[in-house]
Amino acid sequence: MLNRKFVIFFLIGCLVLASVPTALCKTPTPPIVYVAGDGSGDFNCDGKADDVQINQALKFVAENPDYATVYLKGPFTYTIENTIYIQSSNTVLEGDSDAVVKLVDHAGWTNSPMIPLIGSKGPVTNLTVRGFEINVNYPGNTETPKGKGYYNCIYFGRVKNITVCNMYMHDGHGDGLRAYYCENIRFYNNTISLLGHDGLYAIESNNVEAWNNKITCRINSALRVWNSDNVKFHDNFIDSYPDAGPGIQVQRSTGNMGVEIYDNLITNTYGPGIWVIGTAGAYDKRLSSCYIHNNIFNGSGTNKNIQWVGGVLGSGFHNVLIENNVFDGVHNAAVVNMYMTDTNAGPSGTGFTTTVRNNIITNTVPRTTKGTGTGYGVLNCLTSSHKIVLENNCLYSNTAGNYKNVNSATDIYVDPLFVNSNSGDYHLKSVAGRWNGETWVKDSTSSPCIDAGSASSDYSNEPDDNGGRINIGAFGNTKYASKSGTPIVDNQAPVINSIPDVTVEAGKSLTFTVSASDADGDSLAYSASGIPTGATFDSKSGVFSWTPVAGQEGTYSLTFEVSDGKLTDSATAAISVVKQENSSSTAEEVYNNRLREASPNTVYKSSSFIDIGGMSTGRYRDAMWFDLSEYTGSTEVSNAALSLFWYYPAGNSRPADTVIEVYRPADSWNPDYVSWNKRNIGIAWKNPGGDWYDKNGVLQGSMPYATMTIKGSTLPDNRYYELDVTDLVKEYTSGKYENTGFLIKAKTESNNYIAFYSSDCGIESKEPELNITQKAPVVTEPVVTVNVTVTGATDNRMREAAPETVFQETSFIDVGGLSTGRYRDAMWFNLSEYTGSTEVSNAALSLFWYYPAGNSRPADTVIEVYRPADSWNPDYVSWNKRNIGIAWKNPGGDWYDKNGVLQGSTPYATMTIKGSTLPDNRYYELNVTELVKEYTSGKYENTGFLIKAKTESNNYIAFYSSDCGIESKEPELNITKKAPAVTEPVVTVNVTVTGATDNRLREASSNTVYKSSSYID
Repeated sequence: MLNRKFVIFFLIGCLVLASVPTALCKTPTPPIVYVAGDGSGDFNCDGKADDVQINQALKFVAENPDYATVYLKGPFTYTIENTIYIQSSNTVLEGDSDAVVKLVDHAGWTNSPMIPLIGSKGPVTNLTVRGFEINVNYPGNTETPKGKGYYNCIYFGRVKNITVCNMYMHDGHGDGLRAYYCENIRFYNNTISLLGHDGLYAIESNNVEAWNNKITCRINSALRVWNSDNVKFHDNFIDSYPDAGPGIQVQRSTGNMGVEIYDNLITNTYGPGIWVIGTAGAYDKRLSSCYIHNNIFNGSGTNKNIQWVGGVLGSGFHNVLIENNVFDGVHNAAVVNMYMTDTNAGPSGTGFTTTVRNNIITNTVPRTTKGTGTGYGVLNCLTSSHKIVLENNCLYSNTAGNYKNVNSATDIYVDPLFVNSNSGDYHLKSVAGRWNGETWVKDSTSSPCIDAGSASSDYSNEPDDNGGRINIGAFGNTKYASKSGTPIVDNQAPVINSIPDVTVEAGKSLTFTVSASDADGDSLAYSASGIPTGATFDSKSGVFSWTPVAGQEGTYSLTFEVSDGKLTDSATAAISVVKQENSSSTAEEVYNNRLREASPNTVYKSSSFIDIGGMSTGRYRDAMWFDLSEYTGSTEVSNAALSLFWYYPAGNSRPADTVIEVYRPADSWNPDYVSWNKRNIGIAWKNPGGDWYDKNGVLQGSMPYATMTIKGSTLPDNRYYELDVTDLVKEYTSGKYENTGFLIKAKTESNNYIAFYSSDCGIESKEPELNITQKAPVVTEPVVTVNVTVTGATDNRMREAAPETVFQETSFIDVGGLSTGRYRDAMWFNLSEYTGSTEVSNAALSLFWYYPAGNSRPADTVIEVYRPADSWNPDYVSWNKRNIGIAWKNPGGDWYDKNGVLQGSTPYATMTIKGSTLPDNRYYELNVTELVKEYTSGKYENTGFLIKAKTESNNYIAFYSSDCGIESKEPELNITKKAPAVTEPVVTVNVTVTGATDNRLREASSNTVYKSSSYID
């Protein structure tokens, strides 16, 4: 009998064990159940229909209260054919960052939308999904459309307490997380790229918070809520693929809805940066509010197919407050009330009010569809039902003007003086201190937006001294707000920089700049003693110039002094004049780009520095190129030295020596696109940080063409350091290799970061130089006619509707008139090279006409050129002023005509463009020979050109300016001159090649292009 019972119990036990899932290899250790693809898990997968084992693990957790977490081990790709369901409350679905849940190819879940990859079953609470990757595999399921609700990554309905964090979700058809009738949603630290709908979409939900997410939109929005209350979206980075919608979307049709959006960076969205829309028509104003503050909008609204774009676009929503944001370069308008088109009446109802307070709005541009007349700072298209209230904003350089259908008595219209908007630094300059991301630094000037916000706004979070009033802009009332006031310090004496002894040949020009620093930022004045006959010295700029003549050979001792008005410093320099034997010239075309590992895709083209070595954030390298075309062929180079001006880290030693090395880049590189990861657009380096050949021709070799050691204990002494690059330059000028420039790096790249000034530092005497010694053959040149193209114009727009605004760096210049007023331009070319004995026989000013594209004008545009009556300052010239604090006598500019009549009407040059003629994207020429001759002959000071239309009504046209960024379309002055005969003996020529192209290569930003840094490192 006992044996019989034993057999029965044995059989029952076998049946029980048989009912356990076959994937369960062992009893899990509470509270985690592991799923793996290598056999090490409690449930194990084989890469096919892995949803089966994952669901078995989740079921096990649901049935065993000692367990709470299902953990997906990586590296492994879990291919699923059906939905993964979380089946119990208090459950965590977690995984390694290299654990990937991937939808099978051609999944075929098309019977009904809203079937997610991860969902929930039954009434559950407290769900967490974190840590792993979801690949929705759109390329393998292209038969299913995007944006229609198919294949959402995660979909929870009627769930309380949801956390989704540290996820990577990408290449999908639908949403990242869709939540319907849920409460307490936390969505943070996720990376979302190219899904088919919204990154987060919360519907009829409460207590929704999303932060620290990086989202690239496709089809719809990054973050979206509909009829949801108590919503916070903050500290997110949002950009867009060219097929998306708004960055953030806020929709209301019923119920209470309170939304706060702050501290986000929203850039290059396809639709508006934020879209706030109510569709209920008239409703109780107390039911909704949307507070948008301390965000940065850059380039929003690039969609080529819709009109409803902008920074913040709204309609039908009560109590919208837009406060302390920065809008830079957005399309259509920074803040705009409109529905789908300019003329659509929008939702029913009235009394909708948007308050716009303490914002900076700059560089708004026309939208890309039906863009004529767009590009305002603030625009209201719904005037019968919506109102925009403006308080203490700063508006500057907005293409169409500051307002349309709105007005303000408290806004200001000045350059906000951002630290560097091109690199995304929208902190305000301050002499008292502003935050640079690591510490507080001081500038030489202060932004007019400091302490310029609304008197009713809270400023308590701003650091002392906060001036007792909030700053305008994205950092107002934050701990990073720029400080107020002027620092009070004891006066310190200025320090004059050392002046090296120099040697010059008689008959050759010598120019150098005496410079000094002043810890107090005081204005400095210079003086000199012992100045030789014929030399000049400018006490304001510190520029010394001298062309010694034959008979002045010898050594001269000069003493230079600098004063801040109270204290002085001085330095002595020796100038040796020798008999004329050598000649020098300067090549102007040069590029230098930083390569930064920490920003591997960023282009650093215009930094004021180049840098090398390494820090904790990564490595730094540089690409540099000089135009050597003048020195090829028969030219024999005997020596070449690359000179870099070392200045940083000022006053600090480094833990390690910096051994600088120069190599030959293996391929040509494009200064507009080169970065740590790429050498041209879409073309990567084979080795991040650059490909090079060493002196022995070895790819990525370690035998540099040139090397120099700067000891870690040595402090920057603000002087040039030379690298002997003779062998490499000879290889280029002889034609042995294509001139691909120099790749500059440190031998070791750790704890030895240093920086040099770049060709974009703005200080000519500190820019990189390539000093070449060469032998040239005897050349006899007859009297010839030489055609010269002078580029690099200084050009400023003058706009009657913005009479105090300085338009120095716009991409176009314009003339004629619109309903908003008249437009004129001031332009100047450097003609110093063509004065004296040079005989100018012809001069033509060439302007490239491009706008209004495809449109005729009601009247002809007769363009005229006059001589400005006085010099003007491009940093301050406007319709009303020619310099800081100095007004034109006649608003719009003072000029002399060809007959010397003030404000006369006989132009030096004229040209007619018929109103019926359409822009044909080519140069148009104005014959300015007589005016240029008057300048080069010395008859008049070169004050440039004042360009206007003869009549200024209904005939507006625009040309590209020198700041358009397209060299082939910039203004040109084409000069024909006669040059005298010259017989040159065989001489040794010392040449200094400046204007380097230098890019930083930074390991920690391996795709970032550093083309315009002020230093190399």
